Amino acid sequence: MIGPGLIPLVYLACLGGLYAAMLARRGRWMYWLAVAGAALVLFGRLAAGFLDRSLTNPAFWGGLALAILALALDLIVPARARVADG
Repeated sequence: MIGPGLIPLVYLACLGGLYAAMLARRGRWMYWLAVAGAALVLFGRLAAGFLDRSLTNPAFWGGLALAILALALDLIVPARARVADG
């Protein structure tokens, strides 16, 4: 996808990656998969003009699959509660 739809896609991928990193740092470790997925989505779309589609399309769809897997794992696996010291 090249054109006006690329800007909102990149914005949403960056925003989703930052939000997933924030959640991962708070103890929901499965969101590191979503961070990796956001990076793959960005690579898949931004490198499409320079590299062959046979390399960028699997990266894009793999990134989406990782983000969906992270959300599914978050719904299945309970997050660990942090216990205050003292």
